[in-house]
Amino acid sequence: PELTVRMVAGASPMRAVLDTGLRIPADAKVLAEGAATTVFTTARSDPDRRAELRCRGVRVEVTDEVDGRVSIPAALATLRSTGTESVLVEGGSEVITALLAAGLADRIIVGIAPVVIGAGTEAVNNLGVRRVAAGIHLENRTMLPVGDDIVVAWDVMSDA
Repeated sequence: PELTVRMVAGASPMRAVLDTGLRIPADAKVLAEGAATTVFTTARSDPDRRAELRCRGVRVEVTDEVDGRVSIPAALATLRSTGTESVLVEGGSEVITALLAAGLADRIIVGIAPVVIGAGTEAVNNLGVRRVAAGIHLENRTMLPVGDDIVVAWDVMSDA
């Protein structure tokens, strides 16, 4: 992924990557020019690799670690302290699950394409929900057709 604006006019947003051990390949598109990039990593990452990325103009933030991974609350706090007010997460199931489990998501957007592929990659891992009433409830549904696809969005209900 490039995580840039490509098919419409407009500036690309700042990209943020969570990478505990800085395993991101040097030729990863997300590190290319076209948008500012911040990589969040932990003290376990190689200091030389951090320096290499910084020389390429990538902002590298060493943050706390939780359960062997970059602390998402710490990364979000760093973003907030430097002026970021909104984050769009395009993550894998581990990141999405961590955000949902920690109550850090306020909106969920799902794209549905008219293609059946059978069993695929999990979007959300086990949240430990045993009863429907204990699940994460959504409200204020919005649906938007985009070509043959459908984009559906909901606000995450707060516990208040």
